[in-house]
Amino acid sequence: MTTLVCIGLGYCARHYLREFGARFERIVGTTRSAEQAAMLGQERLAGRAPEMLLFGGALAPRELKVAISDADALLVSAAPAEGRDPVLAMLGDEIALAPRLKSLVYLSTLGVYGDSGGAWIDETVRTLPAFARR
Repeated sequence: MTTLVCIGLGYCARHYLREFGARFERIVGTTRSAEQAAMLGQERLAGRAPEMLLFGGALAPRELKVAISDADALLVSAAPAEGRDPVLAMLGDEIALAPRLKSLVYLSTLGVYGDSGGAWIDETVRTLPAFARR
């Protein structure tokens, strides 16, 4: 069974799943709130509802670690926290050791750069988000 784990199943990640989700037989997604998990667990993305897990605190749930070890692909679309990637901070070892993982997709937003006044933006530009993480 091909499995996609999506950490941070928000707006951008849902669009990704609508486009590419049919490639996977199983989709596991995460969100930070139980209410959002219940809603997303009913949403038919790529023809099926994703299995939802809560993630966003100081610890990663065991179920998420197991899902990563079973994953063929990992989609990371979680916002940074305090200038760091919380996914790598908490799950870096599991990702590095995942035996079936063939693809890792990292989605981000230009919103982390704030108002550039029309200047060219790339990954070397200092981040200056206009809004704090919610």
